[in-house]
Amino acid sequence: MRRITVLIFFCFCLLTACKNTNSDSGAGKKTEISNASVAGALTAFFHKQKTGASDSELPACIDRDTLVAASEVYRIYSLFKFQPIWTDMGRLNPLGDSLYRLIKGCSNSGLIPRDYYLGELDSLFRTSEKRNTPFWAFSRREDFMKKEGRILGGGEVSSVLRVELLMTDGLFKLAVHLNQGRLDQDSLRSVWKIKQVGGDLVSILGYAIRQNKLEASLDSLEPHSDQYRLLKDALNKFRTEFEKSEWDSLPPIEKDTVTFYKLLAGRLQSSHFLDSVSTEKIIDKILQRSDKALIPELEKMLAPGLKKFQLQHGLNDDGKTGKFTYAALNVSKQEQIRALEMNMERWRWESNPGKRYLWVNIPSFQLKVLNDDTVYTEAKVITGNPTHPSPVLKSLITYFIIYPYWNVPYKIASEEILPRIKWDTAYLRLNHFDVLDWNNKVTDPSAINWSKYNKTNLPYKFRQQDGEDNSLGVIKFMFSNPFGVYLHDTNSKRLFGKEVRALSHGCIRMQNPWVLADFLIKEDKHLTTDSLFTYYEKEERKTIALRKPLPVYIRYFTCEVEAKDKLYFYTDIYGKDQQMIRAIY
Repeated sequence: MRRITVLIFFCFCLLTACKNTNSDSGAGKKTEISNASVAGALTAFFHKQKTGASDSELPACIDRDTLVAASEVYRIYSLFKFQPIWTDMGRLNPLGDSLYRLIKGCSNSGLIPRDYYLGELDSLFRTSEKRNTPFWAFSRREDFMKKEGRILGGGEVSSVLRVELLMTDGLFKLAVHLNQGRLDQDSLRSVWKIKQVGGDLVSILGYAIRQNKLEASLDSLEPHSDQYRLLKDALNKFRTEFEKSEWDSLPPIEKDTVTFYKLLAGRLQSSHFLDSVSTEKIIDKILQRSDKALIPELEKMLAPGLKKFQLQHGLNDDGKTGKFTYAALNVSKQEQIRALEMNMERWRWESNPGKRYLWVNIPSFQLKVLNDDTVYTEAKVITGNPTHPSPVLKSLITYFIIYPYWNVPYKIASEEILPRIKWDTAYLRLNHFDVLDWNNKVTDPSAINWSKYNKTNLPYKFRQQDGEDNSLGVIKFMFSNPFGVYLHDTNSKRLFGKEVRALSHGCIRMQNPWVLADFLIKEDKHLTTDSLFTYYEKEERKTIALRKPLPVYIRYFTCEVEAKDKLYFYTDIYGKDQQMIRAIY
């Protein structure tokens, strides 16, 4: 009897399963969508949107999403006679599968998948799953090859239309962002840069679609500079290497010194600057005794890892936890990932600088002169402080001056020098300043009642005499720019020993400027090194015009990859990374 009952129950289950299968099969037939239906929906959509608008000003919305590249989306569907591009009979086709993977993986290029409608597409997928009809036909490539994919969007033409339009607009957005970036270089605000893309993007992407070469096409649109490619590799290596690592911020060292060193050991181990054996030894020491007499020994044990950390962050590798090292240690893993992404964004703004140029990177406080793609010389620089930042610019060094005057800018004259004169008029004599009226005539400072003047009504100018004591040093390199900045020597050479050198009012002070002067005249071939140093020895003021100007780039990169793929992070001294992150995220 028991066997008969089990057999009856088994037959009942089998019949029920068959019924459900037939029901699902019927539903599948009902929900299959013809390409002609989708083409009709696309045609109707654009006809409605085009009413009263030119192709270049085509407004288009699909539900609550505005198509950013509406005109280009219309043009590419026109190119394909309004046939569906990413779907076939209501199913996602191999090209659609490829684009979805490219959108999902665009974080490898420092972009954000949700900006290209990944969330909306996945939402459609989840909604359709609830109806037992997932639109994501080919979540696995082998499923597609076996023709096992299921129907999009619960059988609704409107869902397929939405997928088509969002994926096409997402493709254009992705292409533009890979090529030109998302932000304006000067304002750091979001802008749409499709007009800056070289070539007709509709033709480029249309060809890629026909040839099934989307990935290669998008890759070709990314910047070709070595530094961009190196940063892209570094970003993905960093994510992989530290996928399972996290590090907390450190407490102030003054609060509990022994605990601080214990946490510091963990921080250095998490970021792979200290091995686990060394970390365990340090922790064992602390467990055995935790008095302050242990600190020198802990510092010695931590120094090798700390020095490696300092070198990667452009800091003096003294193995000590100073102010700037402490600040760098408190940068989180996520913040470093964001820094890599922001610097990739900056490289999208760059054009090819050529083979001969001068490059200043503000956050690294370094200058390079390149000739035939080879570094001719490198030098430390001093840049503007956060209150008076050095500008990002591109220009040409057209001449330089030996033994220049320093004509003090009005802001510095009225806000910094005038108060010192009021305190002691000898300041002018001791620092070799001339006082000039607005006709540039030298005036006797003792005949002036300085107490009458303030930062709004100062009628005089100050000019520092040439010589070794001049703030500009003995040589100044000039390039046209709207900011009034230039590159020069300095009389405060000790400042080059500081690890963070954001100390000037915006101009760039250069260590060993005569190496640059010698390079310029050799390239110009109308002056010799001997004659250059004759001017120096005679302390003779001389303006030397260049027949072959040198391009100069002052840039702001907080991450760089140097020799042997070594990744460096620098302090975001002007907060530009954070400003970009706020605009993008």
